[in-house]
Amino acid sequence: MKKLAALATVGVLALTGCTTPSPTAAAYVGDTRISQADVDTMAAALAEVTDDPTDTGSAFAKPVVQFVIVSKLARTGAEKAKIVVTDAQRAAVHAANPSLATFAKNPALTTFISDLVDAQAILGTEAGHAAYAEQVASTPVQVNPRIGVWDAKQGAFVDGGSGSISSVAPLAQG
Repeated sequence: MKKLAALATVGVLALTGCTTPSPTAAAYVGDTRISQADVDTMAAALAEVTDDPTDTGSAFAKPVVQFVIVSKLARTGAEKAKIVVTDAQRAAVHAANPSLATFAKNPALTTFISDLVDAQAILGTEAGHAAYAEQVASTPVQVNPRIGVWDAKQGAFVDGGSGSISSVAPLAQG
């Protein structure tokens, strides 16, 4: 009987997606895996292009994971809502934050910055923000505990006693 109860518990956990990400995964957004190696590469590249020589890749890991999660949720929400990001919207995001173009010149950051720009453009509209909120509510997000604690209601990292931020920092607009 104990074996049956244990098997049932495992089955329920598997069906609900209640698992811990592997050590090589920084997070999962739905079924999409965000690898720790990719996060480390992007974080190190960001540290290299900042003005502060004391910046380290590890300091950028959590923001990188957050921006990748937000970007994936925003893009998927926009696709479902049939929202198309225009070149004019991208240009406006770049104009508001010229450093993005500098970051995007680093091959390790090109896709990351492109996705971030699109997410900012999507979230900059009422329809995009609504589509993002719907996607946050319907997509399971699992973050490796060493990165932080993700709050599905807020769609952001929260203070979980691990030094994580207490609320989402606004996406840079200028």
